[in-house]
Amino acid sequence: MGDLAVFAPLIFLAYWKRRDRDTHKRLAVIATIALMGAPLSRFPIHPLKSEVVVQSIVMLGFLPRIVAYDRFSLRRVHRATLWASVYFMFVHVARFPIALTPMLQWFADHMVKLV
Repeated sequence: MGDLAVFAPLIFLAYWKRRDRDTHKRLAVIATIALMGAPLSRFPIHPLKSEVVVQSIVMLGFLPRIVAYDRFSLRRVHRATLWASVYFMFVHVARFPIALTPMLQWFADHMVKLV
C-alpha cells in the first residue's frame, strides 16, 4: 500500500503533464522506481531478499542519478525531479512507523483473514 501511495499520485501527474515531455518523463520514472520493492525482494542476493533497509537504499539510490542527469542535461535540477523525489522519500520513510501502528496492524490482520 505504501508503494501505491507514491505510484498512484505520481503516475496521475505524469499522465496529466503528458504534453510536457520533461515533466512527464521524470514523474513516470520516479513513479516506476517506487514499485521496485517487490522485484528487489525476489533477487537471488540475500540482503535484497530479506532486508527492507537494503531495498530502500537501492530504491532511493536511483534518485541521485536522476538529479545528476538533470544537472548534466539542464544545468539545474528539474522542478518535477525535486518535488517528486521529496514526496517519494517522505512517503517511503514515513510508511515504516505508520505500519507499526495498532490500527494498521488490525487492518492488515483482517485483510489477511479475508484472503
